Amino acid sequence: MLRSGTIFCYQVFPTNISFYHNILLKAVQEKDFEAVKRMVDFFAKYNPTFINLTESSSQNTALHLAAETGFFKVLHFL
Repeated sequence: MLRSGTIFCYQVFPTNISFYHNILLKAVQEKDFEAVKRMVDFFAKYNPTFINLTESSSQNTALHLAAETGFFKVLHFL
């Protein structure tokens, strides 16, 4: 049992980075700035090319999607 205030983090990484890229794109679509920021900050350190990955069917990046949906806060951040 964890004491109050304890931070517990457990994560299993799939072998394919596209799993996380799809989550990033969904966060952009849902206009969830905090989720986008956390993912970009994390992957910038461990996989810098993550932010430039393209969606397989449209070849759009998160930046393209942010512009398309008018998510200016993320657009500026990216």
